[in-house]
Amino acid sequence: MARSASRFDRKKPSFRQQARVLVICEDTKSSLIYLQDAARYFRSYAQVEIAHCGKNDPLNIVKEAIERRRNCDKVYCAIDRDRQTRSPYIGVGNHSAGDLVVKTLRDQDDMQGYDKGDSKNLFDKLIPRLPVARQHAVQVLHAATHENALNPSTQIHELMDLFEQLGTLQPLD
Repeated sequence: MARSASRFDRKKPSFRQQARVLVICEDTKSSLIYLQDAARYFRSYAQVEIAHCGKNDPLNIVKEAIERRRNCDKVYCAIDRDRQTRSPYIGVGNHSAGDLVVKTLRDQDDMQGYDKGDSKNLFDKLIPRLPVARQHAVQVLHAATHENALNPSTQIHELMDLFEQLGTLQPLD
């Protein structure tokens, strides 16, 4: 008995295709590892490429993102800064502002062993703080926008929102 060809037809998709996302990082350690861990946590790594482009200044990172955006739906640039807080950290003596931020981090109970160059499992250590951090990031960005003081500021919470969305199958309407 012959089988009909239609029996082998593919079913129509039930879920939306995930967006292809490219994240260009400034470094090969902290940002890259942190974002890879975040994508893994949200199970969004299937359509996410997180890469270090060999450049470490903001202008060239953005130029690289523009060149590579053709095959992507969304492109982000992750540029790490020594001044990642809106607190007034100012270098004192031989200690840079970044050194003082690290000292503040180490004063936290769960961050005592933190070392700036060692970001292995950093995201996993911070998972319990993630809900509050995401809310705080929205508030800080709103305040920075209202004060017209976006430097320094972050939109990392938007990338975390996207990772979470990509980790959840979106049914077709």
